[in-house]
Amino acid sequence: MGLTLGGEQVFAAMSEDGAEWSVTLDGTLQPWDEELFHDDGNPAAGTWSQVQLGLRRTTLSEDGRRWSWRGGAMWARAGSFPNLVQKEGDYNGGYVSYGFASPFADGWWLGPEISLILVEHEGSISEVGFFPQLVWRAERRF
Repeated sequence: MGLTLGGEQVFAAMSEDGAEWSVTLDGTLQPWDEELFHDDGNPAAGTWSQVQLGLRRTTLSEDGRRWSWRGGAMWARAGSFPNLVQKEGDYNGGYVSYGFASPFADGWWLGPEISLILVEHEGSISEVGFFPQLVWRAERRF
């Protein structure tokens, strides 16, 4: 469990096909492990931090939802006893994600996004991690 803070800069507004393109930058901090809710006997995982830089394509559906694809590069740091990867330390990699958001207040959007992440441990091409990540995004459009 964690928190993400990010932003985006639109560089191609809604075109003929209804798509919007933007550059995104997100930072995530996950200081809490599932041990907070359920003790499975394993040590609590250390803090996981990540920074993602990528492109996002967003379309607006007829029912008012915003659908988006994202992809780009990322850097992550795994603390002690990591459970997404096998070793603590720094990781480089990439991600792709797909999600949607529904309007719920003036200018605010809320919805799920699933990402597939592939990372390699810095300095060791043999230490590779591949995992999904599910987030709920709350976004404010100005």
